[in-house]
Amino acid sequence: MVLDHCGFPDLRGGPPYESAAELFALAEFEQLHLKITSHLLEAAEAEGDPCGQALLEMLVSVFGASRLVWGS
Repeated sequence: MVLDHCGFPDLRGGPPYESAAELFALAEFEQLHLKITSHLLEAAEAEGDPCGQALLEMLVSVFGASRLVWGS
């Protein structure tokens, strides 16, 4: 299963994205993949995370790169 736009997580407050704890808790479901989109990266950037870099690093750290896909 692929969760579009990472499920529109709450990114308020920016890194370390404590408000998006529900998203990161989904990592336990091994068949769940996340779709990374420009909407998500723009939302992260609006919270002070240039290009969503910190968010992407956290997603890779928690879910693994093999469970992330790009979508537009």
